[in-house]
Amino acid sequence: MGERRGRGVEVVFILLLSLGLFLAVALFTHTPRDIFLEHGQHNWCGPAGVQVSHFLFELLGFSAYLFLTAVLAGALQIALHDEPWTVLLKPCALLGVVVFLAAFLQLHVEEVQLGGLVLSAGGRIGQGSAEVLRENLGTVGATVLLLGGVLALMVAILEVSLVTLARLVLRLGRVVAAVLGRSIGAFLALGRALATWFARGWEQPETRPDHILLTPVVPTRPHPPARDQAEEDEECDDQPEEEQRTPLDPPSGTVPVTLPPLDLLANPPQGGTEVDESTLRSNAEILQRTLGDFGVLGRVVNIQPGPVITLYEYQLAPEIKLKQIMALGDDLAMDLKTESVRISPLPGKGTVGIELPNRARETVYLRELLETPAFRAATSPLTLALGKTIDGQVFLADLVKMPHLLMAGATGTGKSVTINAIIASILYKSLPHQVKFIMIDPKMLELKTYETIPHLLLPVVTDPRKAAATLKWCVKEMMRRYTLLSEHRVRDISSYNRRFGGAGGTEDLREGEEPLPYIVLVIDELADLMLVASKDVEDQIARLAQMARAAGIHMILATQTPRADILTGLIKANFKARISFSVSSKLDSRVILDTQGAETLLGRGDMLYLSPSFQKLQRIHGAYIAEQEIEAVTGFLGGQGRPEFSLLTEVEDVLVTGEGEGVQEEADEDEVYEKACSVVRETKKASASYLQRRLRIGYNRAARIVERMEEEGLIGPQDGVKQREVHLERFGR
Repeated sequence: MGERRGRGVEVVFILLLSLGLFLAVALFTHTPRDIFLEHGQHNWCGPAGVQVSHFLFELLGFSAYLFLTAVLAGALQIALHDEPWTVLLKPCALLGVVVFLAAFLQLHVEEVQLGGLVLSAGGRIGQGSAEVLRENLGTVGATVLLLGGVLALMVAILEVSLVTLARLVLRLGRVVAAVLGRSIGAFLALGRALATWFARGWEQPETRPDHILLTPVVPTRPHPPARDQAEEDEECDDQPEEEQRTPLDPPSGTVPVTLPPLDLLANPPQGGTEVDESTLRSNAEILQRTLGDFGVLGRVVNIQPGPVITLYEYQLAPEIKLKQIMALGDDLAMDLKTESVRISPLPGKGTVGIELPNRARETVYLRELLETPAFRAATSPLTLALGKTIDGQVFLADLVKMPHLLMAGATGTGKSVTINAIIASILYKSLPHQVKFIMIDPKMLELKTYETIPHLLLPVVTDPRKAAATLKWCVKEMMRRYTLLSEHRVRDISSYNRRFGGAGGTEDLREGEEPLPYIVLVIDELADLMLVASKDVEDQIARLAQMARAAGIHMILATQTPRADILTGLIKANFKARISFSVSSKLDSRVILDTQGAETLLGRGDMLYLSPSFQKLQRIHGAYIAEQEIEAVTGFLGGQGRPEFSLLTEVEDVLVTGEGEGVQEEADEDEVYEKACSVVRETKKASASYLQRRLRIGYNRAARIVERMEEEGLIGPQDGVKQREVHLERFGR
């Protein structure tokens, strides 16, 4: 029996010792990123060691090292005694010390960083115990209880008196604090260094992205890449292509006008910027290392250089959340020594895009966009050459499909240049009988250059009062066009021109009718108008945005102050297509785009475009056109024919009379008045507040209705607090 018991003790000792050594190697060579890797793990104990060490650190935090001590102490007790089941009481008591210390660490340290991964100091056990103790005993009470428990268990384990234990603690205090702490830290560092060195013997270092796919850049000069319109790829409506745009025949008696030649625009310099692959890979290494230091594990899987920025596709580890990387833009910018970094998820790829500005940036010239086959093949007279995407592809859009565009950006970020590029691209695509412009420029600086082109319906409007009257005329013109479309039983201006005004028109127009050109209303600066006549301007813009698409009236609004009182909810709700240039804060970015990101743009035409159908932000580098080029284009067009300004008298009449709401609004007012008369006749109550509640109209409108009833003799005058007298006999007249 004695020999069997002795062999049993030896077996248990060997098993516990082996377990302790296994745990020691697994814990000391633990690397947090191993849990995310299928191959090339650094832990010396393989996948089992990865799982065990990860489980212990999650469960106990740094107290996992004390758990290792408990296992080795159990093996030692078995080696020194004959009764294995009795001597296991001391290791069990040591496990109690482990739990107490885990709670103590969690109570005062909470989190520590290990190899770039933030871990709980006491693990899940320590976290749960600390929360319970803190809620019931407070921090001080919990600390006293935990230290008392550790002290009591240590007396039981060491089998010494409290006085002896106190002397031992006083004698070895400095040694434990100075030597033991440093030795453990050095031993842990040595273990990780050995793990890394050992892994490098079998594979390439993980932080060097030699496997990255480097997307080649298509040369952008002198032959720009051809690309179909982005909006037509995304928004191919149910209309057949041949029905979408129909060229108009010029009206009889007009001077023929030709499109301006491309020679008026500046040629881009020959030869593009060369891509330095070593710099790109170096930046990828810095990205991986910096993100790993913050616990955001993953790898760069693709690099896509562009004319202004370079896109690095970063694939996150399975357990890393997106929000962990979204807030690290400033930290990455500092490590990469660049002005800004934009981070956003890439739709449909499962990766995160990290956009870094190039040290040598190209300028996107308007001429190279207009020379592309995509622009030449575009059938829409309102084709806009916005710029290039981050991979150097030409980006075109169709204002007809937007159907309105809202732009915002701080001063000097390229907003006015982009407006000029948009206008110029339309002038290079459409003749005066196809597209007409109405330009409102309260700043009196940006759009004055275009006053000589024959495309203008009015002189450039600079007075905010005249601007409000111009908007009212646009509403009136919209209603006139709707009446015309309804009489001819067509749905929109394209169908109307195809049937009546095109080269292949199937029906003749009646006397006094003519083909309808598109009208593009450009407003630069919206804030100045809102300050002078915010209510009138907001209402007219909202009405045009809701209804003007089918009538062929499209708006381009721009402002340098994207505040909520300027870009109101009513305006934003009707402008799905938006462009934001660089802004000063995240709040301004949310106002224009409903999300942050514009605050990280670089300026000089760098923009974020929100498509009305895709509803995902696209980064575009805007086209550049110089003032000399604008003057050359407007001079060429103005030399062929001067603008007629036939609508100037109508707009001035609207300004003098204050009219312009149209027959439809008068009919609506009469309809509400009739309802109000019916309510007063039935209830014998006539007050503005009562009509406001019953008819669900504004108070001012209800007050005007009451005044009108009083003028017509339907009700009596106000008599103090008494109700107005209602003359029922007069309602039937």
